[in-house]
Amino acid sequence: MELDADEKQFELTLDDVRLPEDALVGDEDAGLLQLFAGLNPERIMTAAFAIGMGRYALAQAVTYAKERQVWKAPIGAHQAVAHPWPRRTSSWSWPA
Repeated sequence: MELDADEKQFELTLDDVRLPEDALVGDEDAGLLQLFAGLNPERIMTAAFAIGMGRYALAQAVTYAKERQVWKAPIGAHQAVAHPWPRRTSSWSWPA
């Protein structure tokens, strides 16, 4: 099945659905709390992944700027490329 739509979020509403008591997950009327309890680790993992990817991308850019030669000098030596680095690197050290 393929869904072609501009929207990237959808809502599914189930009215008057009855389930047996043994199908209950967690406490009754605490579904939202159960949902948040399950999502928190994923949120932390997603944030950690994003930070790690950002650090990796910055490290790759620095390596490229140090190695890439323009007019017989690394592009990192040119003023327009070198200025943003101190602001981005002042709070953490470069990955090994």
